[in-house]
Amino acid sequence: MNREPFVNGFGSGFDADVAHRIERAPRIYRGLGRYLYGIATAMRDFEVRDVRVEVDGREVHAGPGLMVGVQNGPRAGGSFLFTPTARTDDGLLDVVVAGRFGRAATLALLPRLMRATHMNHPHIHFFRAHEVRVHWSSPVVAHVDGENLSMHAEAFDVCLQPAALQVLAPPNGRQVP
Repeated sequence: MNREPFVNGFGSGFDADVAHRIERAPRIYRGLGRYLYGIATAMRDFEVRDVRVEVDGREVHAGPGLMVGVQNGPRAGGSFLFTPTARTDDGLLDVVVAGRFGRAATLALLPRLMRATHMNHPHIHFFRAHEVRVHWSSPVVAHVDGENLSMHAEAFDVCLQPAALQVLAPPNGRQVP
């Protein structure tokens, strides 16, 4: 993803804006307070931009977008099930595109994301892919695995690198003391 590796997920749009604001929250806010600060300030400055999304070379969305997430696993931000059917071992990235949402609809969406009841929402679409291109109408913040990227950008290329992560584990599944 623009040369930034990730294990679980990439996000751009609203979720990345919230993550960006949480990182910059005043130190008096801790735990849930930091998260609420991030949401409140993102809602205050709320803006939906146009975005074009391609999966494996095919355009799947062009128009207003709240956020675009590309996931290897089902969860993002700890409690949010952006892509509940994603599997880390299926050789595919799961893509979620949230289209046009206003402030009230965005707030109403948050609990649905925690319970995975957003799957049938008419403005949310899911895809599976090896490569994803995301092009916003103006620069946005983005994150990988919840960590903010240091750049504002309009375009992001995300691709799957099969078997790129080496995992060390004890033989026969034994636990190490």
